[in-house]
Amino acid sequence: MAACLKAKSVLITGCSRGIGLEFVKQFVRLPSPPVHIFASCRSPVTAYELQQICKDNPSVTVLKIDVVDKTTIDSAALQVEQILAGSGLNLLINNAGFLFDEEKIEDVMEETMLSTYKVNTVGPVLVTKRFLPLIRKAAQTYGTDEYSASRAAIMNISSHWSSIDINTFAGTLQL
Repeated sequence: MAACLKAKSVLITGCSRGIGLEFVKQFVRLPSPPVHIFASCRSPVTAYELQQICKDNPSVTVLKIDVVDKTTIDSAALQVEQILAGSGLNLLINNAGFLFDEEKIEDVMEETMLSTYKVNTVGPVLVTKRFLPLIRKAAQTYGTDEYSASRAAIMNISSHWSSIDINTFAGTLQL
């Protein structure tokens, strides 16, 4: 994380493990961490490491967000709006993702492919759409400053599994 990041509020999806959890860890270690770090995941109850970080850092709020469930997105947005009390959300990091684990093309099911598409493509759009008013509010707060992660930004994260350039072994499927 760059030491120059001055975001007052950050929301990250997919924080129960992996990249999302590491984002939370890095944000709380900043010399001047955000005032509000909203760490979301599908099952906060089973996200033990995330819950511990929350207990140790009052700036961290754990939220339940399943990126394909509008009810959880709306509920989390209401919580964020209440906590921010009129201020905007500076940084939204769409990190939640899903990778099917079938190894042979014969094992891939239509439902799995549709679920993968819904989580990895539709989900970030649903989350962004719902939190966009808070992002815009943060952008207005900082006047004419350039858009940045300190003012107002949306980041969409993906892993090397979806990279055409890096993933030269064609994913996990064996033909």
